[in-house]
Amino acid sequence: MNNVRTRNPSTWQRHSLAEHEFMTKKKKASQIANIVLAIIMIGAYGLITTGVLHINKDLTLFLIMGSITYFISMVDPRYGLAAIIIAFSLSPELPMGKSGVELRLEDFLIPVVFLSWFFKSLGGKEGLTSSLLRKPFISIAMVGMLASLIGLLLGKLQVYTAITFYLKSMEYMVLYFIAINIVRTRQDVIHMLVVLLMASAFVGLFGTYQAVTTGQSEG
Repeated sequence: MNNVRTRNPSTWQRHSLAEHEFMTKKKKASQIANIVLAIIMIGAYGLITTGVLHINKDLTLFLIMGSITYFISMVDPRYGLAAIIIAFSLSPELPMGKSGVELRLEDFLIPVVFLSWFFKSLGGKEGLTSSLLRKPFISIAMVGMLASLIGLLLGKLQVYTAITFYLKSMEYMVLYFIAINIVRTRQDVIHMLVVLLMASAFVGLFGTYQAVTTGQSEG
């Protein structure tokens, strides 16, 4: 009987074996994707530090911190989400030429945390969290893309400005999906709230210090 069972595995055994092979392939794909993206980020950092791209030091710092956050998020995406919360509170604005576009640290962190979470989720069994906002967000993204294309065709927008503004408007939707898929438990919510309150408290104290020492109360 044992030989018969070995030669003719049951449907359940075949299903389990197929699922195991599928999960193994997903984990390998996730690891390869992470390695490829890490190589790209290291290569970009090398070009920046050698002066090939002639990027200013503030943007270089943003890219470095984004790279660090990516590797931290590979360990646990919740660390990446916490870094985004801190960046929203503390990040300075970085003007990009005469286009009127200003970049902040979270503009770099949101994409890398999303990519890190996405590639990590490839090797896991958890599916995407369902949301009623998915279809409205897709509709907004399509309308924004159409509006940008019309503006470009009419000559009212520059390519760089259109792409940058569009991506900045989309990143908040990306952040929403990151949050609902990473924050799973009540304890996760509490941890994120603690991070938010600590960052807010630091901003308040720093603003008070500036007001007292400089006499300026605008900030």
